[in-house]
Amino acid sequence: MPEIESISDLAHAIGLNVSYLQRIARNRHRLYRGHYVTKRRGGRREIEAPNSELKTIQRWILRNLLEGMDVSDRAKGYVRHVSVLQHACLHLGRTCVLLLDIKDFFPSIGEAAVGDVFCGCSGDSHVVSTLTALTTFRGHLPQGAPTSPTLSNLVFKEVDSILADYCDQRDIAYSRYSDDLAFSSNSLDELTTLKKNARAILGKAGFRLNNGKTKIMTPCRAMVIGGLRVNSGHATVGRKRKRELRAAIHNWIALQRPRQDPSAILGTLAYLRGVEPEYYETMKQYARRLAE
Repeated sequence: MPEIESISDLAHAIGLNVSYLQRIARNRHRLYRGHYVTKRRGGRREIEAPNSELKTIQRWILRNLLEGMDVSDRAKGYVRHVSVLQHACLHLGRTCVLLLDIKDFFPSIGEAAVGDVFCGCSGDSHVVSTLTALTTFRGHLPQGAPTSPTLSNLVFKEVDSILADYCDQRDIAYSRYSDDLAFSSNSLDELTTLKKNARAILGKAGFRLNNGKTKIMTPCRAMVIGGLRVNSGHATVGRKRKRELRAAIHNWIALQRPRQDPSAILGTLAYLRGVEPEYYETMKQYARRLAE
């Protein structure tokens, strides 16, 4: 991490002059464009995307400042060399799973919390306020900025620690993938009690739960964490997704009438390779037979 004792040090490290960097920070609210994307599980999410100039600066901040900071080991999303598979596998062998979802996660993280993170980069208040301005929009973390995911992990580190301490004392496994919190235990009562306590812990830190996405799952139904089933001794994408993938490959290769973008099929195969490599090989052989 570069040593940044003044705004001049920051501008020099990024490769910009001071006046240009300050102008970008002052005018950052004009440098975003908003649009909506459809969520996988329904509804829409607003994306606040910075323009190319600001995004380039944010990427420098991410690579040179934020990625050098430690996040909680319970954070499984937006962490290099950590995947959703590790998020799910932490909960294998448990009989009950509790899933909690934080409502409006990025918008709930304000400038003050972001500024506290950047205090770890410099003791100069001007540097801290400039870095905060460059990575926030309308007083919160913007959904489309490259710095926002890592900043969210760094801001949430203290809450992760509190939840982890609570869970460790009660033999409850805990991990978090962005705004999705997963807990597992062999005691349904423990998870029921935890649901109430987690709401209080999160509320004290300024976060709210999305009640409609709170789930307690037991082995009598599919226990799904991060899109992966954890009922058996290993994480799996589940029979339904496998059937859908097989049908998509058949339509694409044998009938030459793909019902979805072939790049999406290839993306699913790449994902499957990391989760269930044996089934990935089965699908690869199936595709080769169809192509013969």
